[in-house]
Amino acid sequence: MTIREYLSIPCVSRLLTIAGYFAFQTSAFAQPPRGADCEAADLLPKTIMACAEVSNLGDALETVLNHPLRAKLEAMPAYAAFMRSGQPKQLQVGIKAFEANMELPWQQAIATVSDRGVTVALDAAEGAVAVLLHSTNEEALERFRSFVLVARMLQGGIAKQGDYRGFKADSLNDNLKMVRIHDWLLLTNKSELGKSIIDQYLDRKSESLTQNAKYVSAVKSVKSSETKRLVSAYVDIEQLRNSGIAKNVYNERVDNFGVELLVGGVLANLRHTDHATATLDLEQSGLSLHVSTPHQRDWEPPREYFFGSPELSVAPNMLNVQDRLFAVSAHRDISQMWMRCGDLLTDKANDQLAVADTQLTTFFAGRDFGEDILGSLESDVQ
Repeated sequence: MTIREYLSIPCVSRLLTIAGYFAFQTSAFAQPPRGADCEAADLLPKTIMACAEVSNLGDALETVLNHPLRAKLEAMPAYAAFMRSGQPKQLQVGIKAFEANMELPWQQAIATVSDRGVTVALDAAEGAVAVLLHSTNEEALERFRSFVLVARMLQGGIAKQGDYRGFKADSLNDNLKMVRIHDWLLLTNKSELGKSIIDQYLDRKSESLTQNAKYVSAVKSVKSSETKRLVSAYVDIEQLRNSGIAKNVYNERVDNFGVELLVGGVLANLRHTDHATATLDLEQSGLSLHVSTPHQRDWEPPREYFFGSPELSVAPNMLNVQDRLFAVSAHRDISQMWMRCGDLLTDKANDQLAVADTQLTTFFAGRDFGEDILGSLESDVQ
């Protein structure tokens, strides 16, 4: 048995608390610059390829912990097996230590350090990622920083610290860096991205994400939406295409009939559009994801079946069935899709579909499955 296993919860909590106070250095930071009260987009470079923002993590945690689905999950055998393992006790040790260091219940502590939002951003340069926590409580941010440092030390890590323009940068490992910038906490895997964010915070001389026309357009479309937003996300599709990431997504023909049926029109849009947005909302009634891209009618061929004519069509409202596990509601002209599969699917998928078409035509007494059978159906599908 290792020494670490002999440590009790109160002992570990005290150790983390004491060590956290040693790391608590509120006087080590430069004074905030003029106009420091800004948004994450004001600090991120214009070259950001994708970013997501959690508007209120505290509310999301409260909704999850009090959600009606929680009782059903806790009644599952997998949950009982997890509780019988030693992992919950280890988790409780970490939670007690976190609460002792933050001097708050863990839910309230997380809500406090992120009450002005959490932003995750991917830069086009070398896969650089940045996470920005924005808080109204600088002391809570510093306590959180000290907790992360001491927890890393207890895992055997060596604390390394550098300085950049008056801010202390902590190395959590060979790649990951952490720095508190007044009411911001920054984590990044690339030092150059971290330095550019600090430079922008202090100087405001470089072009930020707010000068990116695609991002500005995306923000306007998200803000105009009437849905509540737990998470809002932006992706620069044009940069993704040019970088060669996920090349198969932009193929003219797909190799799976089900994928074509569900998202064929979305994939067609991705071959042309310059950006996409997504919003995620969590309520007592469930979780909803909304994905949107700019659209032009001349992008549709040969997938007109997906969008409807002459106006863009919408899926029917979902049926609220008791104990529903999964459901799909869509507007699809399946007959048109079936008859145009030669233009939509790869040769291999078309060969498989030809076999199915022959069998189905035989089953329906010689009636053409695509034209006669599917053609008799409406386009609203659930």
